[in-house]
Amino acid sequence: MSIAATFIFAGCVKDEQPTPEGPTPPPVQNYEDMVINELITKDITDPYYLSGPAPGSGTDWVELYNNGTNSVDVAGMWIADKPGNEAEYQQIPDGHANVTTIAPHGFIVLIMGAKDEGGADFPTSIIDDNVFINFGLSSTNDSLVAVYTPEKVEVDISDNFNGLEDDKSFGRTVDAGLEWATLATKTPGAPNDGSAPIAGTLVINEFMASNDISFPGPQGDF
Repeated sequence: MSIAATFIFAGCVKDEQPTPEGPTPPPVQNYEDMVINELITKDITDPYYLSGPAPGSGTDWVELYNNGTNSVDVAGMWIADKPGNEAEYQQIPDGHANVTTIAPHGFIVLIMGAKDEGGADFPTSIIDDNVFINFGLSSTNDSLVAVYTPEKVEVDISDNFNGLEDDKSFGRTVDAGLEWATLATKTPGAPNDGSAPIAGTLVINEFMASNDISFPGPQGDF
């Protein structure tokens, strides 16, 4: 009687063992939180990244901003300077989560159209913690940049930057804001300062239309 009870008890314990769990699914990425925040078509005086056979050759760049409250790994997302032409989309490489994972309210700068010392285009790749995209931006031939989910669903698109001056960046006046403008200061990888471009250093500071009264100067002259 006691032997049978022992067998029954052992069988019940076996039935109650937890079922082994499968692999942990990858975290859900909130791609919709990523926005195109700032871009430049020709960086000259303060280039974000130098490349090419000529010393000091600056590259174009596009800054993405995480407007959400969770980190987002942008690996696998697509970027295009000709939205709608999927054959020319470039995919942000994976395998470098330390580079492509963007903290909440953080930034990533994509280096566009870089060339090596021999003048050959850098392939879309991640080298030395820099993300390279194998196409450049042109202020005459391009007008929009867009980013997409890995399934090629559009996430965000820039305003029209065609005609952008050399060495000027074009971006949202505040991070993730609705208004775009040519910015006074390039801020790749940092918050946009919201200031308007500075047209020049010569300004009219004061004037008078008519003056009927004169006063002597400190030397007695007028």
